[in-house]
Amino acid sequence: MNKSNFKNKKYWNDGFGKKTKAKIRGRDKNKCRICYSKIKLVVHHKNENRADNRFKNLITLCWQCHNVIHGIRRMKQKSKRYNIKLIKILGEY
Repeated sequence: MNKSNFKNKKYWNDGFGKKTKAKIRGRDKNKCRICYSKIKLVVHHKNENRADNRFKNLITLCWQCHNVIHGIRRMKQKSKRYNIKLIKILGEY
C-alpha cells in the first residue's frame, strides 16, 4: 500500500475508530501484550494491513514495543529480547 491511501481517513478508519480501539484495549486488559506496560498504549494491526480490522488481527502494544515491532519488520531481523514473545503473539511474519 502506498502512503497516499492513508491520507483518506475513511479508507483506514472504517471499523477502526475509538470504540474498536477501546474494545481491543479492554480485551487486552489495558496492557501491552509484550511488556505489560500500561503507558502510552496503541492498537496495532498484526499483519500491518490497516484495512484489516478483525479483532484477531488487532493487539494492544505500548509505543516502545510498537516501534520495536515496526523496526524488526523493516530490518527483517528479530530482537533477541522480544523474539519468543513476538513470535507467539504475532505469529511468523
